[in-house]
Amino acid sequence: MYDRHFETGWDSLTQEAAMFRAFALGVDAALGQTHEGELEALQREHHRGLVQIAFDEGQTRARETLRERGGSTGSPNGSGFEPGDPEWDVWEDLIVETESDTEAFEAVDVPRSRLDLPDALDKPGFLDRPGASDDRITLPRFILR
Repeated sequence: MYDRHFETGWDSLTQEAAMFRAFALGVDAALGQTHEGELEALQREHHRGLVQIAFDEGQTRARETLRERGGSTGSPNGSGFEPGDPEWDVWEDLIVETESDTEAFEAVDVPRSRLDLPDALDKPGFLDRPGASDDRITLPRFILR
């Protein structure tokens, strides 16, 4: 499905585009088609960890959605899905609809770790050093649930 939707001959991508493609590769992997070369190229182009997070999230969401809809996690030829198949619907829901949603690509600040202390238990802000912008990463909204 990835090959039908995206061109693989890209020269450079924005971080959001690379993460969305990695997300789509994860969805496609859950549907039974792997693209190791494309994933490695995305990881070389942008932050390896963020691309891997997007890939893993796509794979997880596709598996969950397939399980809910009674689809399979693979096809005999890897891409023989047709409109009306549960696998086709999963691709449409997770990739095509997300791609057309303008809010999905808005940057959202998230703490580096979900294990960070709540603000009430953290040290007061006036003790922070100036320019502490490194303590947050921005992720596209489609990665967050």
